[in-house]
Amino acid sequence: MKKSTSPGVKKPSSRPRRGRLKFMPHVAAIIDSVTDAIIAVNEEQRVVLFNPAAEKMFGYAVQAAIGQPLDRFIPERFHAAHWAHVRAFGPSG
Repeated sequence: MKKSTSPGVKKPSSRPRRGRLKFMPHVAAIIDSVTDAIIAVNEEQRVVLFNPAAEKMFGYAVQAAIGQPLDRFIPERFHAAHWAHVRAFGPSG
């Protein structure tokens, strides 16, 4: 993977929206067809799955969303609470 020109910002992955779900087509079909936005993140809180409803809700194409920090999609006033939950989940999860 090439290094990003901006420190701390990774270039979005070219992986498909479903990421690891490509081997589970029935699950991928459900995720793609639901009307609720579904976003999944990795351990670094970067987007690895962004369904069509998320595209519609947030106004980002999947290609632009994959690899972005989840904070981009959470209102700033909730960032501190989100990170507190992430830190608390780590030891318990």
